[in-house]
Amino acid sequence: MSSVPPTARALLLSGLAAGSALAVAGCGIVADLLGTGNVFTLSVGDCFNYSDLETGLASGEVSDIPLVECGEAHDSEIYHSHLMEGDTFPGDAAVVTEAEEVCTAEFDGYVGLSFAESAMDMYYLMPDATSWDSFGDREILCIVTAPEQTADPLEGSAR
Repeated sequence: MSSVPPTARALLLSGLAAGSALAVAGCGIVADLLGTGNVFTLSVGDCFNYSDLETGLASGEVSDIPLVECGEAHDSEIYHSHLMEGDTFPGDAAVVTEAEEVCTAEFDGYVGLSFAESAMDMYYLMPDATSWDSFGDREILCIVTAPEQTADPLEGSAR
């Protein structure tokens, strides 16, 4: 099974998937005040290109994910949002385990094939200890992506 590529672990930043708790409380305003770009407002059906994140990954910080219309060429699409439970951060390993289980289970419902049957790949954005404690971040965002071995981008939704 594919999971977050080692170079994408920088995506597990403070507030990256924090839309869960803050969206209800006006996260757009909070995001503007914190200078966090659109990370608080990502949602299922949003499309983007993983390569657009490389600058942020190199610096260890991603605050904005440039979205594209899904009808345009892209390689990544958010297909599921999952809210974790609990008051105490369960640790990185537990968050990764839950992300892998949830994202694998929900893949078929969006893509139409199980992850094992599909040529598509997946990764996920999830809270880290800082975003969990500081922002109430409990959201895991599951992302379907074009396989690395192909140069063909997605055009249209993966749904």
